[in-house]
Amino acid sequence: MASLIKTEEAIFEDVADFHRRIKAEFLTIAPTQLVRETTLAPDAYRNKAGYPLRKTQDAATVAWNLATGLYYKTQPKPPWRLANVRPGVCYIGMVYKSLPHDPDGHACCAAQMFLNEGDGCRIPRPNGPWKTGD
Repeated sequence: MASLIKTEEAIFEDVADFHRRIKAEFLTIAPTQLVRETTLAPDAYRNKAGYPLRKTQDAATVAWNLATGLYYKTQPKPPWRLANVRPGVCYIGMVYKSLPHDPDGHACCAAQMFLNEGDGCRIPRPNGPWKTGD
């Protein structure tokens, strides 16, 4: 008989992306900013070899990102938006970046979409063989 007690890691197995799910659930309640404990105290969480569990940005960049995100999310209207945009037009920007230390020559790709009202969303994509040649 399988154990009815789930491990800490198994609690969210049925949720495709817990981070996105929580943010979506809170959209109608309040602005949210989720922060991992490993972001706030990266040296407190180490693997068996003694290295931090994940790479984080420097403390000043983390503080800037948190402050900017909270400022943006707490404004009644977006505090910045694209200038001189046509009504009813959707603008999409794409970025490709080579991963210099990837032995397979992969690159990362991302897209951003903006509407004339100032609303925008980021469309992350996985790393992959997006390069066509050198």
